[in-house]
Amino acid sequence: MKKFLLLAITLIYGTVCYAQGRTPQTLLGDGIEYTSGFGGFMLQFPTIENEVWSMTGGGGAVIINNQFYIGGYGFGLADDKEITVDTVDYDIDFGHGGLIMGYVIMPENMVHFVIESKVGWGEVTFREKPFNAASSTINDNMFILNPMASVEVNMTTWFKLNFGLGYQIANGVDNFYFESNDFDGMTYNLSLLFGWFR
Repeated sequence: MKKFLLLAITLIYGTVCYAQGRTPQTLLGDGIEYTSGFGGFMLQFPTIENEVWSMTGGGGAVIINNQFYIGGYGFGLADDKEITVDTVDYDIDFGHGGLIMGYVIMPENMVHFVIESKVGWGEVTFREKPFNAASSTINDNMFILNPMASVEVNMTTWFKLNFGLGYQIANGVDNFYFESNDFDGMTYNLSLLFGWFR
């Protein structure tokens, strides 16, 4: 029993000594050396029901070590959409917002790549026409996931252009006209970003 206890102590001690000599790999390297941030104007063109829609919005984020960033965003429908169901006319509105996370690859290069994902919550709204006190409004909530890869250009030390291509995945849509897979499809993105880039 004593030999077993001595062996166990020796193994544990050896493992601790070995572990102390190694540096664990982390997402942020040796830690947070500096932080900065950005905000900007964003355009998104999602493919909805096999048609490209236009959305405008914006967002901002905190940048850690000039590579990893996390923040928030919001989009709203830019163009007018109308449908007719059983002789009833509706205006359609659509928007979503939430969390944005990304990683910049080699940000010191004038042209570089960015991997990003938006995770948000949205709503599609139907407003019966003509608008009056008897008009009905129907709302349907959804969850949005939009991973994206983009090319980014350092225009100045405080201004960047970002051109992205992504894929939107929706869940929770269930109304008289749309289903979730109607909102699944390619997204095309253009962002004008202003901030402190190092």
